[in-house]
Amino acid sequence: VSDALQSEEDRLILKAVAGLGKSLGIETTAEGVETDEHKELVKLEGYSQMQGYLFSRPIPNAMLADYLDKETDERAASKVAAAT
Repeated sequence: VSDALQSEEDRLILKAVAGLGKSLGIETTAEGVETDEHKELVKLEGYSQMQGYLFSRPIPNAMLADYLDKETDERAASKVAAAT
């Protein structure tokens, strides 16, 4: 994803992979999403999943459950704060 904003060839590869996944009925995951611009491009191309430093640095499996619990708690707190 990192060069797709500057390279038409890389953008075409993103588009082709997303189209292949859609035609086969499988999930597609874009790796290397590091900025909001990357995220918007990946969404525009139709990927069903994405991962990268925009969301989190790599963490060990042993820490994953705690990380997800913390993220869930923070999202719930944000929704409550927005509603008040």
